[in-house]
Amino acid sequence: MNLRGSDIPFNPFFHAYLFVGLNRAILFVQPQKLIPEVTGYLNTIGVEFRDYTTLWSFLSSKEWGNGRVVIAPQTSFAISSMLTTILAPCYAAYMMCIKNQTEIDCMTRAYLRDGVSFVRFLTWLEGKLSQEHDVTEYMAARTLMEYQRKNKNFIGLACKNISASGQNTASPRQSTESSISRDQPYLK
Repeated sequence: MNLRGSDIPFNPFFHAYLFVGLNRAILFVQPQKLIPEVTGYLNTIGVEFRDYTTLWSFLSSKEWGNGRVVIAPQTSFAISSMLTTILAPCYAAYMMCIKNQTEIDCMTRAYLRDGVSFVRFLTWLEGKLSQEHDVTEYMAARTLMEYQRKNKNFIGLACKNISASGQNTASPRQSTESSISRDQPYLK
């Protein structure tokens, strides 16, 4: 359905369930997440939407009839235990893996923009370190994010920036930050 959300950090996902039947599709989602543009879009493609919390009554009432339900192996135990099921690979997940030329072109441009940000960051870092400035791991991660944030179409980071020097290997926190070592490897 090409919908995006922000419930999960660094992922464009939102908490919801989707039932796809032979004659209808129902999206179970918190109503406050549906802005008018989304509800209009769902109506045009024939998708019903119901409150997220009504999924359990929907499953127990078996509104679709007495037939089996095909579910992906990743389906939660709570849901699969309520159904007479057939396990099968998720066709929707498979289809999301196949990219058309427009998607490939957009990903290429996004990677190029991010690569430019990274080169700018490395130039900044090299300049600071060559001038004997102390640069903390946290400051470096934040600076890279600021370069990325300036990119056209920036929505958010795909993953938390790692910035570690020497024996440090985790994402830095301002409260426990340390300076980037000039004589040990720096992981970025």
